Amino acid sequence: MGIGRKRFTEIVEESYRSIYRLAFSMLGSEQDACDVTQESFERLWRYRSKVDERAAYVWLRRTALN
Repeated sequence: MGIGRKRFTEIVEESYRSIYRLAFSMLGSEQDACDVTQESFERLWRYRSKVDERAAYVWLRRTALN
């Protein structure tokens, strides 16, 4: 369990647009969507030792929705 630095970078590259689109669809504001997206990835980084990399995308979506 846990996400290493390299895998975290890959997750960001793979998921950033999708998480941004989700946030934008909820908020309707580019700036707010950017903020939520950034905060979601910051939280993933903070909790990377507790998040299973296979569940990272779902974890990011749930974080963005909250």
